[in-house]
Amino acid sequence: MVGLFLATQHHLILSAPAADVPQRLSDLFVVMAIWMALTVPVMRIADRLPLGAPHRLRNLALLIPIGFGIAFARAAIDASLPTLLHGEPQTAAEVGKIVLALLHTHLLFFAAIVGVANFLRLQRQTAERQRREAQVEAELAKAHLRRLRADLQPHFLFNTLNAIAALVHTDVDAAERTLNTLSDLLRRSLEAGDRVEVTLAEDLDFIERYLDVQRTRFGGRLRARTEVASPDVLAALIPPLLLQPLVENAIVHGVSGRSNGGMIAIRASRDGDRLRIEVRDDGPGSDETSLFRGGSIGLPNTKARLEYLYGGAQSLSFRREGEEFVAAVTIPFRSLEAAMPAAS
Repeated sequence: MVGLFLATQHHLILSAPAADVPQRLSDLFVVMAIWMALTVPVMRIADRLPLGAPHRLRNLALLIPIGFGIAFARAAIDASLPTLLHGEPQTAAEVGKIVLALLHTHLLFFAAIVGVANFLRLQRQTAERQRREAQVEAELAKAHLRRLRADLQPHFLFNTLNAIAALVHTDVDAAERTLNTLSDLLRRSLEAGDRVEVTLAEDLDFIERYLDVQRTRFGGRLRARTEVASPDVLAALIPPLLLQPLVENAIVHGVSGRSNGGMIAIRASRDGDRLRIEVRDDGPGSDETSLFRGGSIGLPNTKARLEYLYGGAQSLSFRREGEEFVAAVTIPFRSLEAAMPAAS
């Protein structure tokens, strides 16, 4: 097809009248200027008759005669340029030969513009489809995170109510104070709503109130401290209720079963582009396999949320380090200030 196209064009060009180089150049500039004016209308035609499903063949059948019509009109204009621009007399036979000589070129221009228009339309459609797919994927991820969080909140509430129930018959005032603290905890949890991330400072504040509830139950047996390496770490973004299951696990394995209680330490630091959080206790701890089996909800839920949010860029591990049992979380460091749009 390419050979036939070039061969017929060459034959018709050889049969057309000769012209000097300056005249050819000036005529060429005029020809390109006319095509510049025609480009937008041709692209609009191509947008109305896209070469895509489901009407590809029908639109192609319409574009072919339209293309020949525009190419013929363009060739006729060009054939008249010697007379219009230079005052050269032309016979009808000479004009006809020039029209046929230029028909291929203008048809090729028309096809190129239609091709570009279809390529740009396909790019727009692809970008829009990718945007919709990304939006759907994000909504699915958020829905899954909401479900995971909904699983976690009743688990946390159930365990806290058990602690309050143990106080009702021994210390009514303590039970009342604990209920008030629990009410504050639930209010804060509901205020978080559908937020995917909160600041470390917010989660530490939540944990402090959670520890107040647990201190009512354990008294002086529960000792806790928080160590934050630098102020900027407090602005780091983390999943809501990230620390609560880790602290609860430390209480269960490091405090509740010991007559003298135990110490829980929460440490947070930044290591380059990584945020490291550790929850340490001086109890016997437990192996990682037992932490994720049976009816356990908090830790498996936390692991699932981290995987959904950060993929392979996160880790949740447990280890024995000297006299301490350590639960360690590593996630990408993102601060609240960096996540907020710059003020205009």
